[in-house]
Parts: sequence; structure tokens; C-alpha cells
Amino acid sequence: MSSLVSLACVKCRQDLPKTTRLLRCPQCQGLLDPRYDYDAIRSVLTWEIARQRPRSIWRWRELLPIEDEHCIVSLGEGDTPLVRSIRVGPTLGLRHLHIMNDGMNPTGSLKDRSMAVVTSKAVEFGYRVIACDSSGNKAASMSAYAARAGLVSLVFCPNTTPPQKLLQIIAYGGRLVIVDTDRDGVARLYSNLMQRRKAEWYDSGVSNPFRYEGKKTYAYEIAEAFAGRAPDWILHPAAGSMSVVKNWKGFGELERLGLVRNKPRLVAVQSQNCAPIVAAYQTDRRTVSSVEHRPTIAGGLSIPNPGDLGDLTLQVIRESGGTAVAVTEDEIRWGMQELWREGIFSEPTGAVTVPALHRLVEEGKIRSGDTVVCIVTGTGFKDLHSVEDQISIPRPIPATQSAIEEVTQRLLE
Repeated sequence: MSSLVSLACVKCRQDLPKTTRLLRCPQCQGLLDPRYDYDAIRSVLTWEIARQRPRSIWRWRELLPIEDEHCIVSLGEGDTPLVRSIRVGPTLGLRHLHIMNDGMNPTGSLKDRSMAVVTSKAVEFGYRVIACDSSGNKAASMSAYAARAGLVSLVFCPNTTPPQKLLQIIAYGGRLVIVDTDRDGVARLYSNLMQRRKAEWYDSGVSNPFRYEGKKTYAYEIAEAFAGRAPDWILHPAAGSMSVVKNWKGFGELERLGLVRNKPRLVAVQSQNCAPIVAAYQTDRRTVSSVEHRPTIAGGLSIPNPGDLGDLTLQVIRESGGTAVAVTEDEIRWGMQELWREGIFSEPTGAVTVPALHRLVEEGKIRSGDTVVCIVTGTGFKDLHSVEDQISIPRPIPATQSAIEEVTQRLLE
């Protein structure tokens, strides 16, 4: 099963036992990062072995932190479609653009990769209640996996959460608390609450060291699809953004195991209305500071102060030779429409990579022969209000043959 050996602090490098339930380093409060026995993994995990296993993130179980396979909670997450672009790519002059559609995960977003892992860990540790704060997708995913595991899910969302996500949470049996504040306000209140409840509830929030490991599977799946090579570029929507950090870790693990020889440049994409990572990157800072923010239709990216998660993202962007890009609200809407032309129904947060890609091509940073992957993180069914703002549903016509023929003729002109 897992080859987990310890958890290491990303700041002071202190090693903690793999059985620890601490979320942060007791010495410096740094984030904890799971470490594995790669020599042991090298002898049991190859591309051929992974291909023979059932399709899900658990094909890579040696690189995930669950030790008891009976504790795994799965809904078939991961292995989402990676499709060649036939609209956006040719329009931009890109011959090798692919789109990874994580909206095809069981609950419709990328969060299933991480919630499958953290819920499995809650089961392994023996918790009965699992909790999180969320703008919607994380809470919906956690509620689904908690339902699957027979756990109680307790979620805290801001008043800006789209109703479709709230309905999904409730449908899965999530105990929902809507707080009359924004995403940042909920995070602060939740953090204070968990200080008093951490012995009773398993915190699957931003500091959980096991949760993000599920996002390493982006790297494994993408490298497998490209026959053991990394693409030149991967663009990812960025709130924290541990998806960028764990993508980099995943490719590093594959390189260490001898399964790839190269690593990609990584691009973190944010809304211009809330872009703390971009602001820090553009001013050559090593740490991310809180920014003044305005409402954005990309609600999943509305985190004005990602803290040390943002610091790690900055570090990874620079190590990879990548960059950080902020896009406008109009560009996000345009990105949604471009994905719709590809047949991919994306919510606003998932569509930000498309206008960012357009910008980088215009600036000459991404060239026509580069291999590029844009990750779409959530389905459009998650936020129908943002879709309805851009689409008009036609009125019913009279139920007569002449009316049908007239309208059909007009539509095909």
C-alpha cells in the first residue's frame, strides 16, 4: 500500500512521525509535507503496473498517504479527460494544446482528488466528523465523500456561494452553515472554531497535510498521457494554490522514480479582482501579502490572503520557470465561451486558464510548437447564474408546422 514514512516541515525541516495528527509543525507552525520511501516504490510502481490497475487516483496508491487500503473512500475520482483542443489551440496558433477537464470528477470539480484522500485519512484515524470551510466546491466534495464513508460532514460557506453548490452539499447530507460574510471572513471564523474542536472533528481545511497529496495525481496522469514526458507548460487556476505546488511535487516524484526526464513550467492564474500571488510575483517578493479585493465571478479564486500556501506557490512558479497571470472579468467570460466551443462546460473559475494562455501567446512566452495543458477545475453546472448572464434561452414558439419551419430556416441562415 502506501510507502509513507514521515511528515516534514517545509520551513524548519523537522521530521514528524507519519502517525501524527498535527496539521502544522509544533516548532515553527510551518506546513507539513508527507514523505515517502521512493526506493521501495521504484521496485513496485511502473507505468505498465499503473495502467493495469482500475482507473482512479488510487492507481498511484504507493505515492498517496493512506496505509490501510480498507480505509480508502473512493467515488472513481481522477483520470479525467485530457482532450486535444480543436478550437482554442488552432485560433492561437498552438499545435499541441490539451485541456484537462476536471469538471468530469464525481462531484464536478478538482476537489474530489483531495477530498478522497483526506476523507480516507479521517476514516484511518477513526474520526466520525469531518469539517471544512469552503466557497462551495470543497464542501460539496467533502460532503459526498463523507456520505460514502458514513461520516458526518460539517461545512461553513460564505453568503456568496452559488445556490447550485449549496444544494449539492445538502443533497449529500452535509450539515451546512452559511455565514453572512465573504470567503476570507469564513476562513477566519472557522480557524478559531477548529482551535477548540480539533480533538473531535477532522479538519480538512487549508492546513491539512494529507489533503493536497491527491492533487499530485495531475502530474502522474498527464505524464502517462504524454508517454512518460511532461508538457512544456501547465496552466492552473490558483487560489492558494496547492494544486500548482503538488503538481510540481508529483513531477519531481516521477523524475526521482525514473519515470520522467523533464518537468513542466507552471502558470498560476488568478482573477484580476483578487490576485495576491500575481501581485507578489510581479514585484519580486518571496512572500504573499493580503490584497484589497473586489467581487469576482471566479468565486473559487476569491482568497485575498493565501498565507504560506501562496508563498510555496511563488517558490514553485519560479523553480519551474513559469509565471503568474491575472485576468479580467470579461476575459474570464470569454474563456468560458471558448471552452463551450470545445464542448467543455466550465464554471468561471475553471475557465481562467484560457485567457491567460491567450496573453502568454501574445507576449511570445508560449510558442506555437510548445505542448500545453490547461486545467479546467469545475463544471458549469456549479454556477449556473454566471452561465445565464451570458446566454439567452429562446421563447417557446407556436406548435404549428409553419412556425417550426420558419424558425428552423432562420436558425440555419
